[in-house]
Amino acid sequence: MGKNRVVWRYDPVIITPEWTVNNHIRNFNAIADQFSGYTNKCVISFVDYYKKIMKNLAPIVHYQITNEQIAEIAYNFSLTGARNGLEIVSCAEAADLSEYKIFHGKCIDDKLIEEISGVKLNIDKDKNQRSACGCVESIDIGEYNSCPHGCLYCYANSNMDKVRENYSEYNPLSGLQLGQLTDEDVVFEKNITGHKQLQPVLFKDNIP
Repeated sequence: MGKNRVVWRYDPVIITPEWTVNNHIRNFNAIADQFSGYTNKCVISFVDYYKKIMKNLAPIVHYQITNEQIAEIAYNFSLTGARNGLEIVSCAEAADLSEYKIFHGKCIDDKLIEEISGVKLNIDKDKNQRSACGCVESIDIGEYNSCPHGCLYCYANSNMDKVRENYSEYNPLSGLQLGQLTDEDVVFEKNITGHKQLQPVLFKDNIP
């Protein structure tokens, strides 16, 4: 399969009495050491306090992360990355961490897809994402309010009652993530444009 096919995430970084800067640094070190040799890349980000996140985090003590804390974490993460031959990129972060060799990344990465597939792509940045997001156009196959793990900082869950309701409809024999089609449902075929560059590529090394 290859190490380039495995990308792990350490995010979002959130500061609490239990999860201090030093604890994050130690935890990142431990995970990176275990993953050493199995992956080339890690994606990091710092928590964004969206309205629904603030609601979920209300039961616990948490702190607004400071620029100094971000710099300390980035510096130490970069040392760990260098020791493990690990490229670290940020996800939808406005902060410039390039002095720590941490550059802006993209989770839906056209260059990585080209490298793995050997196919040249002609694809634009996803206009539906945040301005700081570097992802290229894609179709999200996930579903909001569907994961039962209940992480308080999760951006995808806003109501655990709705999560439990949705999860109860899961059917492993269905082609849908949640529930199954009924006679009352209407299915529309999505018009999808391919992004493969039609000009043949003779040598994979020519793919940037």
